[in-house]
Amino acid sequence: MFPSINQLSKIYIADLIPLDLVLHFIVGLSICIFSLKKGLSYPKTIWLLFAIALLKEIHDWMTAYPANLFEYVSDFSVTLIYAILLYPTRKLKRHLQKKEEQIKKIKIY
Repeated sequence: MFPSINQLSKIYIADLIPLDLVLHFIVGLSICIFSLKKGLSYPKTIWLLFAIALLKEIHDWMTAYPANLFEYVSDFSVTLIYAILLYPTRKLKRHLQKKEEQIKKIKIY
């Protein structure tokens, strides 16, 4: 039997990471990858993910999912962490590609 939404934050993976945070990361990752693959720009993807995560946490706060502020903030931040870390990774990749092209242009006699 599947656990209810209220029980997800009480289930831990290896007694260390709450299952709820893992699921938030997976959903954020999926939305980010899907929207980038569909051609949405990176800033729009960040704003989309930000809006979805914020609305989800507001929904949790307004309904019968009582939690403390730390849980709401951690859920929100874990949902966004992949998309936020993707920016410096992509920027570094572009920088390294440019350096590689510059090195290829150098002729050694």
